[in-house]
Amino acid sequence: MTPLIEPALLLALRDGTAHGYDLADQIADHLGLKRIDHGNLYRGLRRLEDEGIVVSQWNDGEPGRSKRTYALTGAGEELLDVWAQTLQFTKERLSTLLDSYERKP
Repeated sequence: MTPLIEPALLLALRDGTAHGYDLADQIADHLGLKRIDHGNLYRGLRRLEDEGIVVSQWNDGEPGRSKRTYALTGAGEELLDVWAQTLQFTKERLSTLLDSYERKP
């Protein structure tokens, strides 16, 4: 998974369960991208499930094919909080760096 895909995925799941294609759309929206590589997304979801960050289950209640839906665990919510703190810190450092750049002689 590319660096910001993970926090964007956790953020997308914070609002409730979703299946992969919906997650890909939400992540792309969060990051201002046109599309997300589904293969990488599903590999990342499997890794996060192995780590206890997300859980999944098959949902047969919708028309069409069965879809696997994903949800955050408590550990996933905690990881999202850590990501938010880390990104805020990075944002502040980048702002300081850009301010210095703009004051060039």
